[in-house]
Amino acid sequence: MNIWEANVVSTAYTPHVCTPQGQYRCEGTECGDIDDSNPNSRYEGVCDKDGCDFAPYRLGDTSFFGPGANFTVDTSRKFTIVTQFITADGTDTSDLSEIRRIFIQDGKTFENPTVSIGGKTFSSITDDFCDTEKEEFGDVNSFSKNGGLKAMGESLDRGMVFVMSLWDDHYVSNCGTFCDEMLHDRFIFSFHQANKNLDIFHSLLQLTCALINFRQICSGSMLLILWVQLNQVPFVDLAPLTQAFRRKCGRKYLAPM
Repeated sequence: MNIWEANVVSTAYTPHVCTPQGQYRCEGTECGDIDDSNPNSRYEGVCDKDGCDFAPYRLGDTSFFGPGANFTVDTSRKFTIVTQFITADGTDTSDLSEIRRIFIQDGKTFENPTVSIGGKTFSSITDDFCDTEKEEFGDVNSFSKNGGLKAMGESLDRGMVFVMSLWDDHYVSNCGTFCDEMLHDRFIFSFHQANKNLDIFHSLLQLTCALINFRQICSGSMLLILWVQLNQVPFVDLAPLTQAFRRKCGRKYLAPM
């Protein structure tokens, strides 16, 4: 259970679930190792590596969390986060059905922002939110496959250890699979139709994917878009490309572009 994944410009909370109950011995792909020769290996382990994340910026609210007085929660100053685990009937013995997030700053309470996904509105993590988000972004729904919130609640009941860490993980950001997805015919076709210049798009995509080798794909993507704009590459519309980077590379780091 990722209670809080954040930096000064981004925030998310993300439940992950596993199929084994209690301690479990495994190795290789089953235990979470990614086999670069097998694109499906990410989802062949016993645990949900992607999780179900609620990240305001990724979901469209770009003014809720960040440094400065123009954000609802100003990360340049002290604030408190509260996470609430709500069960189906409000008792400790019922199944987990919702995870809420609250921010407190300067004595004021700010509810998690309400976002619109797939024609529905959400302000917290529920199974319906997770299913809708996965469908909207075209992600594999390994969270539901591995048990969803019910499994998360059962894991919390068994007890967890509180861990704090600083990390930068290329695989967690999903930017590797982003390049594979962008090369898929339906993405190529849609960009080709919008921009009428498939050769240029392929060149830009190859440059972007090459940046993965530096483990800085998200920063690289911003530089790429800046390069496109400065050099006046004949794209009719950069919006679809920018949106795709925000959705995929913005998964955890969410650096504004």
